[in-house]
Amino acid sequence: MNQNTRIKNNKKYVKLDDDFSRFLIKHAVLASAFTFLLGVQIRELISQLVDTILKPLFSVDLDKNGEPDMKQLKRFTTNIMGIKYPVGKLFLELIKTIITIGVIYLSIVFLTRYTKFV
Repeated sequence: MNQNTRIKNNKKYVKLDDDFSRFLIKHAVLASAFTFLLGVQIRELISQLVDTILKPLFSVDLDKNGEPDMKQLKRFTTNIMGIKYPVGKLFLELIKTIITIGVIYLSIVFLTRYTKFV
């Protein structure tokens, strides 16, 4: 390989780097990465908000036996054909998911109606 061929090949690599940089900018890959990271943070915030709302509700003791009723629900199992299924945990996660979806929905409604963000 002579010196001329090496210079041409180096120019191809520089051009490839330049093309790749333009591709990143043109197709908003950086914006997508930023959106993903922002989404993770918002998910954590909503999860914390839901936990803050739900924990006091789960610590209520309506039957006055000294133990929160939701903890009793979490331990609830059902026995089907000799197999124990922890349906209480499933039920609590279902409640948490429904409340999370509600918080997200109300946030979107608020953002679209009362702000100029969206």
